[in-house]
Amino acid sequence: MFFPCLKCQHLKIKELQLELASVRSDVNLVESQMSSALTSKNAEIEALTNLSESFRKQVVSAEGKLAALQV
Repeated sequence: MFFPCLKCQHLKIKELQLELASVRSDVNLVESQMSSALTSKNAEIEALTNLSESFRKQVVSAEGKLAALQV
């Protein structure tokens, strides 16, 4: 009498386990893609920061030369 219900429950549990495994796989893929994107953006930000520092040094140098000429 209880066997059909137990079989249905067992099948439902198996179905949910497969769905959970699939969702976990999707989450892992998204996390991996996010990590790659963040690494790329961090490298881009670092390159822009270095470029900005280079321009600042050029400005300071140009200001120094201008000040020397104005004396």
